[in-house]
Amino acid sequence: MKRILFITSGLTHGGVNKSLLSLLKVLDKQQYEIELFSIYQSGPYMEIFSDYNFVSLHNLIPSFLHYDQTKEKNIFTDLYLKTLIHLFPMRYCQKFGDILSSRQYDIVVSFQEGFATYFATFVKASKHIAWIHCDYSRYLKITGKDETTTYQKYDDIVAVSNYTAEIVKKCIPCVANKVMAIHNVMDDQDIILKSHEKTDDKRFVKNKLTLVSIGRISPVKRFVEIPQMTKKIKEAGIPVKWYIIGDGDSEKKELIKQISVNDVENEVILLGEKSNPYSYLGQCDWLVCPSSSEAYPNVVNEARILHTPVITADFPSSCEVVDIGKTGFICSIDKIADMIIELYQNKEEYKKLICETQKFVYDNDSTVCQIQNCFDI
Repeated sequence: MKRILFITSGLTHGGVNKSLLSLLKVLDKQQYEIELFSIYQSGPYMEIFSDYNFVSLHNLIPSFLHYDQTKEKNIFTDLYLKTLIHLFPMRYCQKFGDILSSRQYDIVVSFQEGFATYFATFVKASKHIAWIHCDYSRYLKITGKDETTTYQKYDDIVAVSNYTAEIVKKCIPCVANKVMAIHNVMDDQDIILKSHEKTDDKRFVKNKLTLVSIGRISPVKRFVEIPQMTKKIKEAGIPVKWYIIGDGDSEKKELIKQISVNDVENEVILLGEKSNPYSYLGQCDWLVCPSSSEAYPNVVNEARILHTPVITADFPSSCEVVDIGKTGFICSIDKIADMIIELYQNKEEYKKLICETQKFVYDNDSTVCQIQNCFDI
């Protein structure tokens, strides 16, 4: 039996942890002994991951600080760790890397780019695997970091789409031979089951045209364009409700401003984060994904699993998740509103699309096979 440690950065809602949870559910428990470690150890996924041998820092701290851990010291410990990571990242990696190494893993998987990828190289194992869930070229622009040395220490580098894999190869050509594309595992049965639950927000009301967009309110998602698109749909005489599920900071303020400027306060509704977005996604007419970039958007696959048609902007990986005319359509962001209007008015075209979406079945088997091959030592 292989001992595998998965390392992630945090325990918040999001595509990375959702993908990890789906992956853990399909791995053969007779073949793999799984443990999980998170750099930051607070958030809704801590309880969820507790079913999968979650390695708590509060259990590791005594061997580092040489005292008996108690609940009263948890606040001190959290503050100490955050300070250590930000001020002395090398010290953190060396100490906790050594402690985790003593647990004797066969494989260490960094399941998130950034500090988790750097940290994982300090944990000794027979094989190291890095997972990349982002458009790596955009990631480099934001961070400005050269991570060539870090990725050279990995045996395999998994990218979640063909597009992402090609970007990684271009950005770090010396590791191109280690890069492979493996799509995310999707827990389709759980998604379908949860979609049958009642929505928990009274603001969600089905309209003649009900649209949903899901994700963190950030510049890359381009949700600030939604009010203007909604205004255009409204002016075409179409009764529309456009629900946004997710949260954000500064970008959310701009979104609220645009909702007011375009006079669509009754049409664009911010529902915030939802632990179960599937009950909303399963009831809407369209999932709309206006992003400028997506590595491999889980939300589009979730919509396809629920047989909800999709309209996405033409980000590079869109052709890997949308089968045009069968599960949805792709167009430039400035054409999304026009396409929604056209498809609303063309009832026959929409009916044909709905019939096609019913045929979609997500293929986890080939993905699991690829992952198992990756776990060979």
